[in-house]
Amino acid sequence: MGLCWRALGLLWTVSLALCFNLEPLMHHAFPYPYQDQQGREAYFGFSVALQHSEEGGGANWVLVGAPRANSSLSGKQDIPEPGAVFSCSLAGDTCEELHVDANSDPKVVKDHGWLGGSLDTQPDFQSNRQATCVCAPLCKFQYKRMTQIYMNGACYIAKDSLSSATFVEELPLENRGNQMKLGKNLKKNYIYGYGQAGFSTHFPDDPTKLVVGAPGVYHWNVFVLTLLETTALQYSLKTRRTCLTREPGKDGRCPLKTRMDVPDPGARKRREVPIEDEEDVPDPGARKRREVPIEDVMDVPDPGARKRREVPIEDKEDVPDPGARKRREVPIEDKEDVPDPGARKRREVPIEDEEDVPDPGARKRREVPKNEMFFFGEPPKTNTLEADGLFGYSITSGKFMPPFAETQYAAGAPNEANSYGKVIIFELTKFEDSFARKQEFRGKQIGEYFGGAVAAADVNGDGLDDLVVGGPMYSRATRLPDTGRIHSFLSLQGVGLDAKRSVEHYGRNVSLARFGTALASPGDLNHDGYEDIVVGAPWEDRGAVYVFLGSPEGLRQSYSQRLAPQDFPYDLRGFGMSLSRGIDIDDNGYSDLAIGSFVSGHALVVKSRPVAKLSGDITPNPSSVTWDEEATVVLKTCLKYEGHRNPRKLSVQVILTLDAGFPTPRALFHDKKNNHSLVENLVISVAKCRDHTVTVKENKIDPDQPITMKLEYKLVDSTDSQFKERPVVDPLADNSTTATVSIVKGCGNKVCRVDMSTKATFMDGPNEVVVIGKRNKLRVEVSNAGEPVYLPTVNVTADPYVTLTHSHDHDCHFKDGWKSSFNCSLSNPIKKDSEPDIVDLVVEVAGSALMDNASHVRLVVNVTGLGQELVPQDNILDLNLRLAAQANLILIGSSEEEQVLYELSEDHQSIVNHKARFNHTYTLVKQGPTSLPEVDLSLDIPLSLEDDAALVKVETWKIKFYQPVTCHLPSGKTVACGPGTSLNSADFVTPHGDSSAHASSETQVGSVSKETHAHGQYVNCSSSLVKCSRLSVRIRDWTNDKESFEVFLELQVDLKNLARHVAVQDGAVFATTATAAFHALKPHRQFIGKKVQVLGVATPLQPRGLEGGDIPWWAILLALLGGLLLLGLLAYLLYKKGFFKREKMEKMKTERAHLEASTRG
Repeated sequence: MGLCWRALGLLWTVSLALCFNLEPLMHHAFPYPYQDQQGREAYFGFSVALQHSEEGGGANWVLVGAPRANSSLSGKQDIPEPGAVFSCSLAGDTCEELHVDANSDPKVVKDHGWLGGSLDTQPDFQSNRQATCVCAPLCKFQYKRMTQIYMNGACYIAKDSLSSATFVEELPLENRGNQMKLGKNLKKNYIYGYGQAGFSTHFPDDPTKLVVGAPGVYHWNVFVLTLLETTALQYSLKTRRTCLTREPGKDGRCPLKTRMDVPDPGARKRREVPIEDEEDVPDPGARKRREVPIEDVMDVPDPGARKRREVPIEDKEDVPDPGARKRREVPIEDKEDVPDPGARKRREVPIEDEEDVPDPGARKRREVPKNEMFFFGEPPKTNTLEADGLFGYSITSGKFMPPFAETQYAAGAPNEANSYGKVIIFELTKFEDSFARKQEFRGKQIGEYFGGAVAAADVNGDGLDDLVVGGPMYSRATRLPDTGRIHSFLSLQGVGLDAKRSVEHYGRNVSLARFGTALASPGDLNHDGYEDIVVGAPWEDRGAVYVFLGSPEGLRQSYSQRLAPQDFPYDLRGFGMSLSRGIDIDDNGYSDLAIGSFVSGHALVVKSRPVAKLSGDITPNPSSVTWDEEATVVLKTCLKYEGHRNPRKLSVQVILTLDAGFPTPRALFHDKKNNHSLVENLVISVAKCRDHTVTVKENKIDPDQPITMKLEYKLVDSTDSQFKERPVVDPLADNSTTATVSIVKGCGNKVCRVDMSTKATFMDGPNEVVVIGKRNKLRVEVSNAGEPVYLPTVNVTADPYVTLTHSHDHDCHFKDGWKSSFNCSLSNPIKKDSEPDIVDLVVEVAGSALMDNASHVRLVVNVTGLGQELVPQDNILDLNLRLAAQANLILIGSSEEEQVLYELSEDHQSIVNHKARFNHTYTLVKQGPTSLPEVDLSLDIPLSLEDDAALVKVETWKIKFYQPVTCHLPSGKTVACGPGTSLNSADFVTPHGDSSAHASSETQVGSVSKETHAHGQYVNCSSSLVKCSRLSVRIRDWTNDKESFEVFLELQVDLKNLARHVAVQDGAVFATTATAAFHALKPHRQFIGKKVQVLGVATPLQPRGLEGGDIPWWAILLALLGGLLLLGLLAYLLYKKGFFKREKMEKMKTERAHLEASTRG
């Protein structure tokens, strides 16, 4: 499929925002061309590499390995799944199978050979030459006179670019004599028999060398080096094999007697497999396994692998885990604590000493003296490698150690060190069959497959390569298996790689993602001077590829970009299984990347876009302003952009913000705004500057907070150039710059020396008393006797049951929603000896919120401000105020009739009419803010005389109140009386028919005596001639002092009975008495007011003829004349004092006359 262009502006903007310079919108995608003819997945994309050509017309290729593919080439169509390698031209949309293997030797068994299981191309190319190596690690050989089939592996090398390439077969393990040796007791020692040469392939920077891994040699613990030596015009192949000893044998091969010819007494006993059947055993050096047909063994990429639990992620079961031993399943959280689950029981060795102890889980071997090895620097602690260690599983190279920076090699052995895994750094020596180990790195978690992938890159830009190691089966302790991680090791000058300070990096920590399965160095993707690393996580959902950028401190901790199948319009699976080197295939100066998606059978080439580096500068003039004056500041802003192979001109969106981050901007442009936006057109490497005039306000609020000017900039979307030439910016790079304008405070030093003080005064009562229920007004005054104090505040805090209310003339805020504490900002600044700043507040205490034992309330006032306080003691007032109750009861009584008249007989000795009616009303008013829990009102009514003759009858009585009350009736009943309740005379009769009632102990009736009045005999409850009834009312929780309690009595007097005890000619005065009192106040609290009120209401009873007469006419005349005389006297006195003279008017008249006279003259 050709280049997928999605040049829509909106999509481009989204891409720009979400990723970096590997642009998903610029890609080539190649599906497996024979997907319909393949019985199962061909694993097209299991390996990828980019080929560059200097020929015109975009003649570049991506090489794609499909190790399970059926070949379409003539002569190979009958071979089951030999594997294939395809060349996909980036100038088109098709892939062609390469004719890599031209060998038709019958002894070469190519069934399930996994051709394309690994491949690599030279990192440097010139004169249209870029060597390529393709390997088939499961290629097998059957020698004459032998029925044994050996899985030696094969590699095919082309010395030129693909346009003129001819592949040469290289069989590094073909030596017939080194396939298998019989030791003592006919013990089979497999040397090359299951070597799997080509399991990993790597071209170093040195164009004369090629490194091929063979992890199956010597019981899966050694690898093979194949060297490609070049001259200027021709290439020749020369193979050499490494071994652990210094010198090779006389035949040029490794001296096997030093190691492999010696029986292994510590090994487990294995069943002997007949020679003719041994081909069916995928791993002859492994622990005892069931026999597996060869066609089934080829289903996995590593036939010598230990079997692991299979993880069903789409088609992942076809590749369970190349090279892993079968282990029992261990809970993830305990995995690090469990030594090799598949190994024999070993004694426990502390981790820090484990390398000093001979391999505790290995078979017993003869120790090789140190003088048989070459060591440079500190020699490794162990001179042997474990069987089944899979040394050579992954390979890379780099210049890790100064001063000469010779090329060194790093090979992974993920099953070494009791399955912790190792990576060994070594150098080639002058002897063909030996190498010198320089350093070793050990994994940190058992089974994480440390060394499953390796890559070298100069990620910190110091000129030395650094090492990145994958641990794809790392499991987090939070029950997330096989999330994976990578380790980065930096090179130190004069030391080499620093093994003590590795840094771990992670993807999204997705379960079973196996992040770190593939590693590659694409070079410097963004041209910032630091090489970068790409990481594959093929089983994270449908796969993912992460980009980690280099930096001066090494690999950045977090990834800068993540590519996922969702970024592409294809059903990709297994995305990220393979990654290529970075090669610039579109000549825009930036490396591009090939990615394999092997389960779905896709290979993608993702191209990079140029990276622009934007920089800005802002300079204020002047750089400081005074506190209390408005000022003008000129801001000079400059912008510049640079970058490798960037367009000559770019447009940049610029936003200039004044006083950025401050709640109320203190600086404004001429249009009263604090930000401006504009577009600048820049020329590469040329700074563009302009001036902006701004005004700084007089009120700068906080002098210690300088005014920050912020300049932000970003690229503007443009369609003027081709998509591949449009630059992007690093999302982690700075996209803004700031400058500050400081504020001069007018103090002797940078810190003002202040002397604040405060005092508090109650405005409507004693200073040490808080009245319950009252709005106690408190005034707080704040002064300063020192240098100016900026941002002064007052904090008022009271006990939790206190409610505070602040005034609105200051900016005040309650703390956390509580009404018992608040802060207020005061006048800014408070200068020396200025008028005190005043804050008025109200202190309220509700009686219902108080504890019974509360007698005081605490109130703390604290003032603060910027500066050094000289006398901090007077900044705090800690007030301990007494609680007081304040209440009064007021009784108001009235008689509706001013007097009641009755008719006398003609002889004036008796009363003609026998009944008289009148009404008494009592009103009880509560005064004071404190609520009253209990108020009692008692009414004493004379009802009968001493001879039980009925005197007064209560016709009816009514009460009026806003809430129900409790009534105790003379009849002995207790009833709830609500608003509008009305009772009649029956309620005033005792249960025995007696209308008298005993006085309550709370009421004093008075002594028995006769009293006289101007209107005659006084009849009330203090008279010994009268018997009374009492009506008691109890009011509870009287809080509302705007509502009064009212009692209305309608009374009827029996004049006939009254006439027997009073002189009818003189009349009598009938009176009722009311007593009000409140109780249940706490005695330990101060009280203000009166608790008891007594009032009587009287109605005179008079015979007609004694009522008052009219006022005589002459009295009215005399009063009028006296008033007129008094008014005249007052007017005369005012006249004598000059009250009626207007002196200013007379003066004005005089001045006008003089002015007119002077004018005439």
